[in-house]
Amino acid sequence: MSLEEIEVHFDQMKKVSEKLAEAAGEIRKLAKEDGMETIAGVKASWNSSNADIFTGKEMKRIDAICEVTDDFQKIADDILRNAKRIYEAESRNAMIARTRAYL
Repeated sequence: MSLEEIEVHFDQMKKVSEKLAEAAGEIRKLAKEDGMETIAGVKASWNSSNADIFTGKEMKRIDAICEVTDDFQKIADDILRNAKRIYEAESRNAMIARTRAYL
């Protein structure tokens, strides 16, 4: 594999990682902001013990969504970390191959 191909693959994996991290952030933001706004609206307009039960369940759902977005962020970090390792290893291999070709 040439150095150019190695760089192209690394750039592709970096973009995948960035998109996943961005999506995770957007989902987290939506869950927190819109979810909390919805819960506040329900609490303001629905006065009963059932409202508290409902909003408690919704809070658990928002927390679960945020946990999933944390997992997405960890996956994005892993993709980038592994892409860097592969890039470094493949770059070394390409340099070794060039050196051997001249011997």
